[in-house]
Amino acid sequence: PKEQWAIAKILNAADAAIERTREAHTKAVRLRDGLHQHLIRLGIDASGGRIRNAGDADAFRKSEIGMVPRSWRVLPLGK
Repeated sequence: PKEQWAIAKILNAADAAIERTREAHTKAVRLRDGLHQHLIRLGIDASGGRIRNAGDADAFRKSEIGMVPRSWRVLPLGK
């Protein structure tokens, strides 16, 4: 009984550590996905290599597919 209790305690601690790892991984994936979306939507500032802010006055222009970073060229697929 004492050994079983010790084993159960260790297994419970391992389960808790696994759950915390899963939660951290989920948060990291969500953060990564959000950063990718931000980067794709706003582009990179050519002058400093930083990701543009949504408030940058000259960051976007209208195109036939909607608002795009000013530095992007919109071309048909295959060109």
